[in-house]
Order: sequence, then C-alpha cells, then structure tokens
Amino acid sequence: PEEFHAGVLRYSVGAGHGGLEDHGIAPEDECIKTHLAPLFKQEDVPKGKKLSELYKEAYAIIAKEVKENHPNAKALVSESWLFDTNLAKEIGMHIYPSGNENMFRGRTFWGQFINREGNINEERVKQFLETGKPPFRVRSGYIPIDEFMDKYGAKNNQ
Repeated sequence: PEEFHAGVLRYSVGAGHGGLEDHGIAPEDECIKTHLAPLFKQEDVPKGKKLSELYKEAYAIIAKEVKENHPNAKALVSESWLFDTNLAKEIGMHIYPSGNENMFRGRTFWGQFINREGNINEERVKQFLETGKPPFRVRSGYIPIDEFMDKYGAKNNQ
C-alpha cells in the first residue's frame, strides 16, 4: 500500500491486524497503520522535543486525513518496541499481544538500540548481550477511530 508522511510518522491505509476481533475490529477492516521513521534520518525533528509530543503532532495530521479521506477506518494500529515504554499510555495507545513480541528481528525491534542521533545505544546493547533479554519487547497497539478522533481531531459529524 501507498505510504504517506505525517510529521515523524509514516502511515498507510489498508486491512487491519488480526487479534483485534474482541475489540470490534476484523482483520479485513480498514485501518490506519503507522510507524515511526528513524528520527536520526529526519532533518526537521526538534532536538529537545518529547517523543510523545512528536506523535501527538503527527496524529493531528493523520486525524485530518482520516476525516477527509478515510471515513470507513476502524482504528489506528501500530507495532513497536516503543509501546513497551510509557509512550503508549502518553499517546492513548491500547496494547494487545503482538505476534512479534518474542522475535528479535526487524526495525520494530532493533530500533531500541539506536538513539535519536543514529548512534548505537551501548548501554542497551550491553544489557542485551549480557542477559539475552532485550530492554523492551515489541508490542502491538491500537486506538479505535472514534477515540482517536475525539483525542486528535474533530469528530466527523455528518
């Protein structure tokens, strides 16, 4: 699917993730899938700004797009090691079991070992090598679209 930019996030629109049926979201339902582009590759990211603020700014952009172009979207979904931190709560992301939780591969996992400047986070690497356990696990997250629009954009009152 085509990928779009919204602040520090990239997103696409398509069928959702499995595992959300208990929350009223079927695998075939239209969802907004987001991921964080590596911050060190983005030139216009303010240095001292909290990650949660960068997400909130991006979500406001996505909310406008949802209202204008994706009225059938059921949820915003994502997967990242960042959702094993306080970030999930700060941005309103609900966590559910990820199929990749115990897999040590992919950018959603390895990103935790690179800092905002693009350098290796030696402390985290050392911890992982010594214990065999990563500092964070990959977590899946979702925000139902009504909740997302209430928090980040105007409700679609048509």
